[in-house]
Amino acid sequence: MILAKDSRSAGVQPALADKLSENSIIFHARHAHSTQEIPGNPDLRTHGEMTMVDGGLAFDGHESHAVSQISSDDCVVNTEKCANGLSFGTKLKFDKADESDEPRYIVDTGAQNPRMRGFTLFKQKGSLFSVVRSADREWMVSFAG
Repeated sequence: MILAKDSRSAGVQPALADKLSENSIIFHARHAHSTQEIPGNPDLRTHGEMTMVDGGLAFDGHESHAVSQISSDDCVVNTEKCANGLSFGTKLKFDKADESDEPRYIVDTGAQNPRMRGFTLFKQKGSLFSVVRSADREWMVSFAG
């Protein structure tokens, strides 16, 4: 089942997302050890052990993950700059069911914080969520599969 929610359609105004991160990290990281740089736009820096699987990267998000720096004037960080909208595509494969009550972030440019603009993709209680937040509006889509 796919659910879509616009903060304005519910009649509830979200808290103002009045903050922008100076540099946004595409994936939250704690490791200081970098193993490889993957060129792209933006470049990714890997941390921990990763393997190539079906043309993609396999990592666990805890001991291994990838990060990238994105400037605060980029559309995925400051959604006010997305004059033509925002598109994001990825292919995901989860090895095991994760029914965690805590969100497990896949991609995040700041929107995990209700006071920050940006984009986030995360898994929680077996559902996949995507949030896009501007200064005064939030859109959320979820999929339970």
